[in-house]
Amino acid sequence: MVLSAGEHVALMGASGSGKTTLLETLARLRPVAGHILLDQRPLADWGESALRERVALIGQRPFLFAGSIADNIRLGRPHATDEQIIDAARRARVLTFTEPMRAGLQTMLGPRGRGLSGGQRQRVALARLFLRDPGLILLDEPTASLDGAMQFEVLDEILAFARGRTLLLATHASAVAQRLPRTIRLIDGKLESA
Repeated sequence: MVLSAGEHVALMGASGSGKTTLLETLARLRPVAGHILLDQRPLADWGESALRERVALIGQRPFLFAGSIADNIRLGRPHATDEQIIDAARRARVLTFTEPMRAGLQTMLGPRGRGLSGGQRQRVALARLFLRDPGLILLDEPTASLDGAMQFEVLDEILAFARGRTLLLATHASAVAQRLPRTIRLIDGKLESA
């Protein structure tokens, strides 16, 4: 499989087909079986900090720590200004659920983001992404826990952010995949163009 610079691709496949494994392998979170190049350079040759700067992965269950929602977003760029945090939260539709909260973005979360739903956790992780400047974005079901209207609002923001960047988005939703110019299916461990 070749992903061209700036290309946006949907990755589809049945549950358990290996979509998550593929994304984690591309982010070098799993051992690499085979030869993977990132910017014409073997993945194994990338230094850890350079790779983490270049590649962003948001999994299905993003890690959130005990602390404020704003602090969890700020993990994407520790020196971000309050205005940048608010803008990232707006883009990820975090403000839609924090504005009614008394403490807003300063609302404290329990360990692993206790206090938020799965879809809310996913949006906090996306807000982190919007603070970064990765060349390759790997997203694993980023809108699966969202209702129809919110799913497409968030997807619009993801696609706007991904302009000029390479995006590989794993999804089960045909409606989401149809928004991307190319779809690849993972079937029996093999990638096939759809």
